[in-house]
Amino acid sequence: SMPSTTSPRPNTSSMLREPGLGGADGSGTRRDGSGGRGDSAGSGLEDVVGHVMWAWDDEDGCHWVGGMLVDAAQQGTGVGRATVLTLARWLLDRPGGHPVRLSVDPGNTSARRLYASVGFVELDEQVDGEVVAELTTLTV
Repeated sequence: SMPSTTSPRPNTSSMLREPGLGGADGSGTRRDGSGGRGDSAGSGLEDVVGHVMWAWDDEDGCHWVGGMLVDAAQQGTGVGRATVLTLARWLLDRPGGHPVRLSVDPGNTSARRLYASVGFVELDEQVDGEVVAELTTLTV
């Protein structure tokens, strides 16, 4: 079943932020040259390094990770893994103990390895040509 986009429950998205991604010289100058400060609490500089969305699907009773993007320069640094773990823990801890699902392009082997490493199990199911994976318990 495909995740509902008209669910009465709110969809939530978050911007992934990485503290301290200012200039390489420690000046705090951002890559865009602005030197601007991040907009979240704390005094460290922050850059947006990705985006993640989730939604509730009334039809299958699951939380769905609807999309996750990590800036190419930050891939392989642990940002994606930390995001998946943080969101999965938060969703699994919500009342009802509902599973978390996502779909992934069959050719995206690095994403499939990441999801499997935290406990997502690929189902014999596809959505729009993508493999569906489900998480009921974190393995890390």
